[in-house]
Amino acid sequence: MEDHVLKKLNANGPAPHIPNLNLYGKKMNFSYMVMTLLGRNLQDLESTNFVVNKGFSRGTWSRVGIQWVYALKYVHYNGFIHRNVNTQNLFLGNEKDSERAKIIHILDFGLGRPFARYHARENKWIVRIARHSAEFRGSFRYASPNVHLRKEQGRVDDVWSLPYVIIELNGGKALPWQTDYRRGRVEQMKLNLTPKDVMSDMPACMDKLMPHLASLNYYQRPDDHMIFKCFWQVMENEKITPSSKFDWENEEPDMSVPPAAWENPDGRYFQSNPLEINGPPTPAEVDFVL
Repeated sequence: MEDHVLKKLNANGPAPHIPNLNLYGKKMNFSYMVMTLLGRNLQDLESTNFVVNKGFSRGTWSRVGIQWVYALKYVHYNGFIHRNVNTQNLFLGNEKDSERAKIIHILDFGLGRPFARYHARENKWIVRIARHSAEFRGSFRYASPNVHLRKEQGRVDDVWSLPYVIIELNGGKALPWQTDYRRGRVEQMKLNLTPKDVMSDMPACMDKLMPHLASLNYYQRPDDHMIFKCFWQVMENEKITPSSKFDWENEEPDMSVPPAAWENPDGRYFQSNPLEINGPPTPAEVDFVL
């Protein structure tokens, strides 16, 4: 699945926040892929000496969040969901690669799944019908409540992992279930705690994120633009710009590097909806996705 998804994501040339897939194949009993050399993942960065007291400042995690939403949006707009987004699967570009060094890349599509398919004859994307139940897929700590309920995962469930990770990165704060490894207990906390309980240490402008996600079903598209604006507000409140230093950087940013697409303060990219999917397939469309 990994090479299949990356091939699709690279079909139209280099993509933002996605590593280039240069070569892939199978020889004897071994499968291989050659792709863009990246740097450290967020989990490594969080635990290094570059970050005081662990965790990240608001100025850093707000920009990580924006890039994360951008990456997920690109994956979703190609008809896939990731189903395992966590700090181990989000990588910076290699520090010697000036164009990618400050960009968050999303990896590990081994649990990925197509949620929609493009039909040339109809000239449209058609969503797959949600299964009545689905096996648990993802990281236990960051999976959405829907995953614990064995519901079909959609775009909303990829985004659900975002607030959980950001809470953990927020100055080294902990999730309510951070040190609890009992599956049943973690499930109960996720299902019973209110968004206010979970987001208690977060900026007020983030308050509407989890209620919005909780209001969506498998078929509905998350409001990427609203989420973008939440993170952008945090960034502005901290008097940070997209090109400012991240917590782990020792040097001033290279201002010769062209700005990334997400740096537009209007968030025009996040307002687009090329799949035009925000509900279940019509009876006429069902035959195309079975």
